[in-house]
Amino acid sequence: MPPFLPCLLTSRVSGWATAAAALLAGAVSFNGVAQHYPAVRVQAVADSLLRQQVGPALWAQSHYQARTFYYTRHGSGKERYRALLAGRKTTGRLRRLEVRYTLHLTPSGCEAVDTLTGPVLVALDARLHLVEAPTLAFVPDFLWRGEPCALLGRARALALAQADSLQPGLGPPTALLAYHPTTKAFTWSVFNYLTRDSRHPYPTGTVEVVDINAATGQVLQHQTRWHGPMR
Repeated sequence: MPPFLPCLLTSRVSGWATAAAALLAGAVSFNGVAQHYPAVRVQAVADSLLRQQVGPALWAQSHYQARTFYYTRHGSGKERYRALLAGRKTTGRLRRLEVRYTLHLTPSGCEAVDTLTGPVLVALDARLHLVEAPTLAFVPDFLWRGEPCALLGRARALALAQADSLQPGLGPPTALLAYHPTTKAFTWSVFNYLTRDSRHPYPTGTVEVVDINAATGQVLQHQTRWHGPMR
């Protein structure tokens, strides 16, 4: 046997062993393109990538629900889109996977915000590589910086609205906190229902609305408008 033959045999056996191990793990097909990933592995990879983007401190304050979908291409060139269910594997000529998260963040020590919720998409290619960075625009700056939220609480927002000359209403005013990802601003909206018309199937009437900057306490808008069904 020529002296180089054992090396060739070793290399070939090693290559086949690697391929066999990968196939047993449900990772690759013989054409070298990842095709048959178990749902649990896709989820683990996506979780790891999202955790890197969010960071350990913020990840520790979060929980989520996730659904996975994937795209395959047929011989005709048409793409097919389907859900990857728990306990199943991807099939077909894989093109792209999408893990769609509903991410819930629970800032600690924040009276105004109990939970912030937003959608996050983690897109992967056929080899489970990240296609593009997840969009996390809904996460406010104070969470990224690890700072206290420093937002006005509900009681303070109601007091500011009362101080801005609220009219006598049908009942106690209510307040709703909203976050605007494009401007990174939190706004309290105080609703004071003034009239109620019960002649319709769903009562309507007028409501006084005071919008307040939740960071500074500035009254942004104070108006009376028509409303639909009573809240």
